[in-house]
Amino acid sequence: MFWTRNKDGAAIGKVTSAIYSPRLEQNIALAMVQADHAHIGSEVEVVTNSGPTRATLVERPFYDPKKKIAAA
Repeated sequence: MFWTRNKDGAAIGKVTSAIYSPRLEQNIALAMVQADHAHIGSEVEVVTNSGPTRATLVERPFYDPKKKIAAA
C-alpha cells in the first residue's frame, strides 16, 4: 500500500496499513511520518489509488481508553 502523505505539497511520510473501523465509523491508518511533521492534530493529505484525501494525525491507540468521547 504505502500511500504518500503530503503536507503543503511535500512528501512527509507513507501510510503502512489502513482499514475501515466499524467501531469508529471511519478509516484508520498507521503511517511513518517525518519527526518534524509528527504533530498531533495536524492535517495532512494522503494520496490513495482513488485520489488524494485529508487525514488528521492522532495519538495511538485509535480507541478511547479514558472514555473521553462518550463524555462529550
